[in-house]
Amino acid sequence: MDIAGGRFVVTGGASLIGSHLTQQLLEAGAAAVILFDNYALGSPEVAASLAQDRRVTAVRGDITRLPELLNALDQVDGVSCSRPRWPPMATPRLTRLTK
Repeated sequence: MDIAGGRFVVTGGASLIGSHLTQQLLEAGAAAVILFDNYALGSPEVAASLAQDRRVTAVRGDITRLPELLNALDQVDGVSCSRPRWPPMATPRLTRLTK
């Protein structure tokens, strides 16, 4: 998947893994990254720090609220979702959205 010039949503974007993935997307030339997080595990301070880059937008939202999620996914090229596993860890996935 081409990252350069793309628009991406990172669910859990203010978490440890989400924030590192956001940094990688930015370093690879992403045009825009939306941090979609309910701050259950993420930090508003991390989101604010990342949002100092003009390409980053922090959006408080919950993936269980479908209208919020669909709104964040409007006109993006890819989405990364971390899912909890046992033992506690997350596996990021970057998926291309088809239009």
